[in-house]
Amino acid sequence: MIVIQRHPIRSELFRAVGGFQSPSVGGEAVRLCYKVRTLLERDIFYEPSLAVTATARRFPGAFLADMARYGRARGDLARRCSEVAPLVPYALPTLVGAFLLAEVGMLALHHWRAAAAGALILAGAYIIEAISVLFARGRLSDRLLAVLGLPLVPLTYGAAFIRGYFGPSLAEISPLRSRTRPLRVLIINWRDVAHPWAGGAETYMHEIGRRWAAAGVDVGWLCHRRAKSRRVELIDGIRVHRIGGRFTLYPLVALTYLLRLRGRYDVVIDCENGVPFFTPLFARIPKVLVVHHVHREILLGIWLETRVMPRVYRNTEVVAVSASTKSDLVSLGFRPEQVTVVHNGVHLPDVEPQPASRPTLLYMGRLTPQKCVDVIVRAMPTVLRSFPDARLDIIGQGPDRTRLERLAWALRLTSSIRFHGYLPGPVRDQRAAQAWVAVCPSAFEGWGVTCVEAGARGLPVIASNVHGLRDSVRDGETGILVPAGGPAGRRVPAAGDGIRRYAVGGHALMGSQCGRAQRGDHRSSRRASPRSDRRGAGAAAARSRGRGGAPGCPMRPRASSPRSSPRRTRRPR
Repeated sequence: MIVIQRHPIRSELFRAVGGFQSPSVGGEAVRLCYKVRTLLERDIFYEPSLAVTATARRFPGAFLADMARYGRARGDLARRCSEVAPLVPYALPTLVGAFLLAEVGMLALHHWRAAAAGALILAGAYIIEAISVLFARGRLSDRLLAVLGLPLVPLTYGAAFIRGYFGPSLAEISPLRSRTRPLRVLIINWRDVAHPWAGGAETYMHEIGRRWAAAGVDVGWLCHRRAKSRRVELIDGIRVHRIGGRFTLYPLVALTYLLRLRGRYDVVIDCENGVPFFTPLFARIPKVLVVHHVHREILLGIWLETRVMPRVYRNTEVVAVSASTKSDLVSLGFRPEQVTVVHNGVHLPDVEPQPASRPTLLYMGRLTPQKCVDVIVRAMPTVLRSFPDARLDIIGQGPDRTRLERLAWALRLTSSIRFHGYLPGPVRDQRAAQAWVAVCPSAFEGWGVTCVEAGARGLPVIASNVHGLRDSVRDGETGILVPAGGPAGRRVPAAGDGIRRYAVGGHALMGSQCGRAQRGDHRSSRRASPRSDRRGAGAAAARSRGRGGAPGCPMRPRASSPRSSPRRTRRPR
């Protein structure tokens, strides 16, 4: 319900006719009734008992907002229809603001007498108006509050009157069209996909977000700003807002949401990366917490995730990327029905496996301490004793690259280990197609996207026996799991033996089963329906190649296994 000059009107009808646009000489209320009668064909009832003599608005925010709208409408009317809103008396409150500006100018120019005289005039006017308000009718508390806020009213009204008088015409506003507003989703993450150190967590959320955007959802992304990056950027239909830095992001997220983004979105996706954003403390709209893995190895993460996060997010829906992560969250205090598992998906490669003539190991991912790439580097001498011409390709970038390069130099492995950094997609896929074995020695993972990608390429995987990797690797079918934990020196022999085992198996099977399996794949693809698309053919190839063994060659599956396999992965929706 909206009250206009003691005329109650339903708010949907007011918006349907476009509000005040071209008022007639008789006044905006008369024009509004005319539009409701002619455009909407609604009846107008006159009932004096329904007249509203006063409206109570919260002070100061809502009250001053109403005063600003009223002042702007009066300024617009004074310019376009002076008979309805003459400058005298409607423009008189603007003199208060002009008087204050003159006072500031006189003080800056050190005209003390003139400034004192102006101050006396303003004080006298305030006292006279305050006395009239105090002795008016109404509750005493309301009158005292009105006296305290009295200086703000003419300033707000005057500024809005000037805006309406000199600004764009309100008559040019067209009526609102009745349409369905799309869902608006705000993703809060540590980084965005364009960040140089973006990893699987960012890719996971970006792939879901861009599909939402393609479906018509208004998607925003709030993250920290790296050097020389834009503050606002549109990526795959997602509007990315970048703020703060590595250490100022978390407090600035709450401030930015409260001051800029509140009211612009309907749902918040809170992506937890070791330190939660604690969105339930400042956001009142529905929220979804996305957890990739529990950071038990990080001191700050242990306290925040085990003590604080279950209490703050006790009424929030949670999404985990694997059954292992869900189990960890339940052990922290989350309810099982509160957590939903949504697995990572991968893009099926377009390049067929082309194993290199020399044994080639592949690592793809970020180079950070928790990825434990140094375990593979230290295991290379064990591999080289069985395969002197073996090579390790490391594709990826990260803060641990310098340390790993120094380690390879100290072990005299520079001729057997190549650091490629980031590679374009086609070059990366071509390099991965030449590998025999993929390795993933991480200390902890949420799901292990690189393991699933390796399975889609037909590569067996040697991975750590930790949560997350147990979900994405079937021990003995799509790869093997080596013991994790303890000093890196204990893991090196197991990793080296695993690499030798799979390298020998791949070398033995490469000449016999590979050709037969690939010919079978080609025959089955020729028998496929002409309507099957390229993605369907790629999925069939991934199902035939993604069970481990030599590159491009399937191994015999076990009878049953509770773990997931790469052939069951699907793209996130």
